[in-house]
Amino acid sequence: MPLIKQAMALKELFAQNPEERRLYELREKDRMSYLSELKSSRKRGMARGYKLGEADGIEKGIELGIEQGLELGLEQGREQGLELGREQGREQGLELGREQGLELGREQGIKRTALSMKAEGLSFETISKVTGLSIEEIRNL
Repeated sequence: MPLIKQAMALKELFAQNPEERRLYELREKDRMSYLSELKSSRKRGMARGYKLGEADGIEKGIELGIEQGLELGLEQGREQGLELGREQGREQGLELGREQGLELGREQGIKRTALSMKAEGLSFETISKVTGLSIEEIRNL
């Protein structure tokens, strides 16, 4: 039934019987109160749900952020540690190489000097005193 016809039927009913009108108004008031309370409850429920969802989301976000931060931190720490280890290894290798090279150079220089002295006819004892080589080492040159 179209709304206009319903309204007209209600108007006739109210005009004929004041008690029916009063009951109708009480029912309408009760229905409006119910709808209002329903709407208010829905708003409160939505607000509470939003708060709970927000709190849960923040908590999960923090947990996820910590987890991802730890993973990223560990990866960066590994990379930095490896790079630092490589640098230290290179430096130690270079230092050791320099030391070994210097020592080898000294030994070769002493042997060349000893050979030169031997070629000049100096005694093995004198060569041994000057160079620190053993007489056996001087003979083997």
